Amino acid sequence: MDNVPQRALTLPNADGTKVNRPRVRVVIVGCGAVVERLHAPALTALAKAGEIEVVALCDPDAGRLAALAATFPRAATLTSLANVAATEPDLALVASPAGLHAEQSIALLGAGIHVLCEKPMAVSTADAERMIAAAAGARRVLAVGLFRRFLSSTQLVRGVIAGGRLGAFESGAIVETGGFHWPFRTTSAFLPALTPGGILLDVGVHVLDLLTWWFPEIRLRAYEDDAMGGAEATAVASLQVAHAPLTVQLSRDWPVACRYDLRFEHGRIGWDGVDPMNIQVEYNGPGARLRLAAVGAALQSWGDCFRLQLEDVIAAVRSGSAPAVGASDALRSLSLIEQCYKARTLLHSPWFTDLELAAAHDAAGERMAS
Repeated sequence: MDNVPQRALTLPNADGTKVNRPRVRVVIVGCGAVVERLHAPALTALAKAGEIEVVALCDPDAGRLAALAATFPRAATLTSLANVAATEPDLALVASPAGLHAEQSIALLGAGIHVLCEKPMAVSTADAERMIAAAAGARRVLAVGLFRRFLSSTQLVRGVIAGGRLGAFESGAIVETGGFHWPFRTTSAFLPALTPGGILLDVGVHVLDLLTWWFPEIRLRAYEDDAMGGAEATAVASLQVAHAPLTVQLSRDWPVACRYDLRFEHGRIGWDGVDPMNIQVEYNGPGARLRLAAVGAALQSWGDCFRLQLEDVIAAVRSGSAPAVGASDALRSLSLIEQCYKARTLLHSPWFTDLELAAAHDAAGERMAS
């Protein structure tokens, strides 16, 4: 398929004069559900606004290519990275399985292409550091798709904590349920070679990224999960902020509501982990009541956040500035995940018989040793 020619967008300067600004040419690497459901609508809106042009789709699965080509019919369809550079993209959206992120991102950066890499950035800190070095060597942007930082609610939480009005942090409990309702398009999420982790690497990376953003001094105390030769479906991380405990429970099969409950000396913060705007703050400290202000434009959905994330990366590509969520930002939560997996013990399971428990420990031991 022929390359789509680059088109210029005419925009007004601050003084009212016109300036021609080229559309950012985008290649999508990996055409799974996250692209289909969340990135594609944002990219379509930005294409209509004249900001970007999707020039190529890359996926080894012809069926996935055909499905996404219905949304971007003028894009070249490629089954490997070999011919991506020939389509002359400015920016690659890497949304392939996690185990491929490092090598694909490094190859794209080496070809002079800026990268927005979906979470998790990589499956190890060593791989992440190689990606960071590649971006620095190529002088290209390397952003990471930790989109929850763009939610007004998470920004408000950060502002309240940083402001200090609630006093010292005393305790916290977080529950997130990933479920199996996500419409996985392939089995890659359950193949260790492509995704060497379960809910901690999937949903947990978002939770731990927010926690390392809100509480820079956070550290791991203990971690347990139910991985017995496969990927964990349930995980519990016991963390510590200064001397205060914070527990994170993640599960694909606990049918409970998500919640964030953070308690402080002079109040608490509550959030359902989903709503872009709605947080609850209780303040019982001295002085005037606590006043909250929304950060930036009101966001109505996660889709809005994906568009805002793309707009941020596009601005970074055009200006050479740092993106809001760069690779170094993502490294902190990835390091915490790596610590969890190294410290893993078998999740307490009192419903097991003695025989089942012995077998479970054997299976978990084999996994930990591998």
